[in-house]
Amino acid sequence: MERVRSEVMRVQHLPVGEADKGWQRRGLVFGQPKSARGRRRIALSDGVLELLKAHKAKQNAGRLMLGPAWQDNDLVFCTPQGTPIDPGNLYHAFLRTCDAAGVRRIPFHGLRHTHATLLLLQNIPAKVVSERLVHAGVAITMDLYSHVLPGMQEDAARQLDELLTVRHDSAHG
Repeated sequence: MERVRSEVMRVQHLPVGEADKGWQRRGLVFGQPKSARGRRRIALSDGVLELLKAHKAKQNAGRLMLGPAWQDNDLVFCTPQGTPIDPGNLYHAFLRTCDAAGVRRIPFHGLRHTHATLLLLQNIPAKVVSERLVHAGVAITMDLYSHVLPGMQEDAARQLDELLTVRHDSAHG
């Protein structure tokens, strides 16, 4: 498992031009993460790293074909011209992917919740999940994902019972 530098910049809708107070014309602007902790290193699996390397190779090939028309914004995911992907277009592509995969449509932000829930269901410590989500503390993570815990509590009780039963049997065996 490698560690990769993650510098995700927030993209938000803002009106183009200070004088234009209307919202008819919109543009995408780069902004800083909400907090200093938003700029961090996260561990990625070897499989994810291979997918990212293949994506980068494909992106570089497109970049070479486009030549000087390529807009280098140092983005991992962008349009074929190198510009930021419009959030609406990304969301619609995400919905098409959900439909093609035969999975229930969820809001795009739901991927964050799915990530956290899957980690907790795999018994990843809540502290680790909290750090990956950049929550201010583990209590926030536990409050948000407590719905996952009832089944985990039952599993913990069963596993403890099995452990104590094995020790009791071997001590009196």
